[in-house]
Amino acid sequence: RRGGGGADHQSADDRERFLRAVAAVYATPTVEGQRLYGKDFRNGMSWFARWHLGSASAMNPWHGGPSFFPSHAMLTSYFERALQSVEPSTAAHYWDWSVDAQLDDWSASEVWTADFFGPVGRGGDSPVVHGRWANVTSPQGLLGTTTNSYGILNEPYNNNRERRLTRTFELCGLPSRAFPLPGCAALASVVDNRAMDQGAQPFEVAAQINYHFELHPLLGGSWDCAVDAKAFVDEERTRGDGANATDAYVAATSAVVRDLASFVLMNFYTSKMDCPDACDVHSDAACRCSCQGANLDAPMDGAQWYSLFVKHVADVMYDIPSPEIVMPFTYELLYERDGAYAFKNLTEAQNERLYEFFVKEVCAPPSFSNFASALASAGDPIFFPVHANYERVWTALRLDKAFDSSWNISGMAQAANVVTGYRYDDPLEPFTEAYGHTREPPGSFYTNREIVALFDPKLPTLPFVYEDLDWDHCSS
Repeated sequence: RRGGGGADHQSADDRERFLRAVAAVYATPTVEGQRLYGKDFRNGMSWFARWHLGSASAMNPWHGGPSFFPSHAMLTSYFERALQSVEPSTAAHYWDWSVDAQLDDWSASEVWTADFFGPVGRGGDSPVVHGRWANVTSPQGLLGTTTNSYGILNEPYNNNRERRLTRTFELCGLPSRAFPLPGCAALASVVDNRAMDQGAQPFEVAAQINYHFELHPLLGGSWDCAVDAKAFVDEERTRGDGANATDAYVAATSAVVRDLASFVLMNFYTSKMDCPDACDVHSDAACRCSCQGANLDAPMDGAQWYSLFVKHVADVMYDIPSPEIVMPFTYELLYERDGAYAFKNLTEAQNERLYEFFVKEVCAPPSFSNFASALASAGDPIFFPVHANYERVWTALRLDKAFDSSWNISGMAQAANVVTGYRYDDPLEPFTEAYGHTREPPGSFYTNREIVALFDPKLPTLPFVYEDLDWDHCSS
């Protein structure tokens, strides 16, 4: 497996073979693909995106715990075999974004050019990705799947009406390039956790907070927001409250749009938000989810906006086990003062404006791209190069004899509300085989413990190696 983008170790021919195979996996239906390429072929949307999305529940066994690494390693292995059924000479190559994080403008990386994983949509009503990815479409009306109100494969709260692949480097109007990609410092914070004698959990938490979560909104984007965040910030700049106050205001506004999908998700799954049962994709009628008890069109005073802010933002954040992972930017800036919630370094008037802004963005949710809607993110082909890079970091740490990939869920926040798949010895559906070996008895699923063993980088039968496990650009 070789690096791409700023860490490009592929020849032009190798890259093109890889990208053509990825495009074929995402554009070819599974039945047709298996007829053309064999039994290892699976479609990127109806199989990979569908399984990564899971059921309509906030408790997804592949996420929110150390099972993230074995589950995604196995999913990437299945994807690699699908690629190799199309093009035997390729592999599940990775993108090391910590290299591109050193660019003055990471959005100008060649990863986003038409020859690679771009071009990127440019905001507007529907930022569709064209070029070689024009044929990537989300299934609609597929039985037994999690869908939005349009019946499109997606998270239930994300009423993006576009079946075609979408991606924009804007977050409610704010340019994503204004925010850095997690780079060498973030990677160092993940690696530093390897020495903690608590198994895989500290590594997973550090990876999620510092090296994973942020990528989804930055690389995916959001549009059709209730409030244009850029205009909101620009208006604040005209008030003349001073540079420090303005910087703090911009930071708080940025936290809102970067954490927005998580707040919408948690409002939906805690039954504080309703979404339409069905919407017509061909109709111009609005199809938004909405917070219960929040009539955003009615005139409200500051106390009423604050009450909604507490219900749909503060309480939602502090009622979940790990808000520092799920809403890291808001968690960093919001605090309780004299029995009331406030953002750091803001005046009372600025806080009041932020309460209203936050409630409007959360309670009239925008459209999120495939990748920004985290559980639906495998619907974007960039998903696998990103997650193969996480596996690369995991592989490097596993070669350090001090690193332990096991875990004990009894000490984890999820223990009180656990689903099958979180525990180390839980089976992980749908993984019945691993790089050609079928688990016995037939029809049973590999456990996390077994997958950890199957992906031991020292295992002679492992069918792939990484070209290198070096981060020389981080040497400083």
